[in-house]
Amino acid sequence: MEKRLSHISSALLVLLALTACTRQSAKNVEAARAMYFWRTDFRLSEEEAAFLRTHDISKIYLRYFDVTVNETGQVMPNATVSFTTDTLEGIEIIPTVFIVENCLQHNMDSIAQKLVARILQMNQTHHRGNVKEIQIDCDYTHRSRERFYAFLNEMRNELQPKGIRLSATIRLHQLSMPPPPVDYGALMVYNTGNVANPNGRNPILSIEDVAPFLKKLDDYPLPLCAAYPIFDWVALYGNESQQLTPNTQHQTLRHLLYGHSLEDTTLYKPLEDGKYLVLASRTLPTTLGRDAAGIHLHVGDTIRHWQCDISDILKVKNAVEKHRSGINNRVILYHLDKQSLNHYKHEDYEKIFSH
Repeated sequence: MEKRLSHISSALLVLLALTACTRQSAKNVEAARAMYFWRTDFRLSEEEAAFLRTHDISKIYLRYFDVTVNETGQVMPNATVSFTTDTLEGIEIIPTVFIVENCLQHNMDSIAQKLVARILQMNQTHHRGNVKEIQIDCDYTHRSRERFYAFLNEMRNELQPKGIRLSATIRLHQLSMPPPPVDYGALMVYNTGNVANPNGRNPILSIEDVAPFLKKLDDYPLPLCAAYPIFDWVALYGNESQQLTPNTQHQTLRHLLYGHSLEDTTLYKPLEDGKYLVLASRTLPTTLGRDAAGIHLHVGDTIRHWQCDISDILKVKNAVEKHRSGINNRVILYHLDKQSLNHYKHEDYEKIFSH
């Protein structure tokens, strides 16, 4: 009798273990190493292509275009990617679309159908092969959530007959809402702070900003993977006093300077904590949108170089894993860019990707 009970107990333990494993696997996404690509020309440098090979990247979430509201109030695609690099052998391209949140306050009728048709046509025109998945990125809020989810349901109705999966990005603040109607979510574990504050915590990522959201991961009812930052920000803060002293208590964010070097010591004076003081007035050439005429530097402005230490990324990654075991089976890095790839060592990237 005791032997029989022992067999029954063992069988129950095995059944419970299998059930737990099944439940846990359902909470996460199949393993892969992935990158976001967010430039408007899909052109890979030799360094970027080598990075993909070296770290066994198997998926690229490639931003195909944005969806914005034009001057007449119509919801339209914008900033469509061009394709220069040939199809990469062994790497799946996942078309990704960023939808500006204010689109959801306008007429979205037939947008899902048009969006899918546009992506499939782009793939056919540029010989990109079959689409297996589409990802939607939107910083939706409690106010716009229902309209966004209705749009996602329309997307899913378009994609399911074609055998195409649908995923969506999930920001930390969105974990408090019901999950979107998609196959899985990519948790964006970056842009966690306030870049407008030159004296605050690192706005790209800090454990202090992430910690309040972690308990939401325990029971979030949607399969998830995680995305972490490898980019940096060079932020220009305007000094109201316009004096040759860093008066950061009264400065406001004026611009993010993309691809800008701070090595000119005649123009920038290094301070502590990645801060620089502007020593001379200058106009920086740029072709970025509304700043096409250039960005103006003034004496007394402050620039702060924001970048994550590898230890900070790993600390957050481990904290996320404690609340959602297996979420790091698939890690997505934001984003694939030659300059960003130089921020960390080979072994550092391996630590981020490992699970």
